[in-house]
Amino acid sequence: MEKRLASSQPRKELPLSLVTKFREFQEEVDKLCAPEQLDIAEPPATPPAFGAAPQRQPMRVQIKAPIPKVWERLRNRGIISERNRPKSVKPMVTQEAKTIISWYGSAARGLLSYYRCCDNLAAVKPIVNYYLRWSCAHTLAEKFKCSIRQVFNRFTEDLIPEGERSSPFPTNSRIRGLNKTFLTTAKISDSLRLERLCLRTQKLPLLGSTCVVRGCTETKVQMNPNSTGRPRMD
Repeated sequence: MEKRLASSQPRKELPLSLVTKFREFQEEVDKLCAPEQLDIAEPPATPPAFGAAPQRQPMRVQIKAPIPKVWERLRNRGIISERNRPKSVKPMVTQEAKTIISWYGSAARGLLSYYRCCDNLAAVKPIVNYYLRWSCAHTLAEKFKCSIRQVFNRFTEDLIPEGERSSPFPTNSRIRGLNKTFLTTAKISDSLRLERLCLRTQKLPLLGSTCVVRGCTETKVQMNPNSTGRPRMD
């Protein structure tokens, strides 16, 4: 029946109404099948030829903190042992408690500020939050000849010196809340600048590596801040 309606032969044997309906049907089909009416998807992109270099996506530059070198530096300063355990710093035992906490706080802020822009900042935080904090506690415990628990009961876990409202050492919550960023403007208060100047003047006598006595080969020397290091004349 469909072939007879589509043929070009005279359709005298077919009813006129049927031929008219078929022509209207063909016109509707032609309208719906027009190229501008069809949503034809674009053909997929051809894969690259064999042996051609693939297009590389731009990679983001990553900055990594040298964690092994940080461990080595702390080990050379006597803050951690050969087994990477916090221990007391012998030259700092003879100093006041506030000076000890300020010295550790300066080291903690220096590490956090210097490696603040690194992608592995999360690996630097435990070094400051645990190893430096507990090394400071061990130094205070050796100074006052008490236990670590007694040190934290006396100075709290934030290591706040007696008579002070805040600690020079960064608090636990502050260290955990640090995120990666570039420090463009550093605001240093006058008290912190004076504290750094004081620690800089005391750095050599506090961390002396060799004895000043002629002929002495001792290396780990504890300097007495009340002594001038000169022989008595009387």
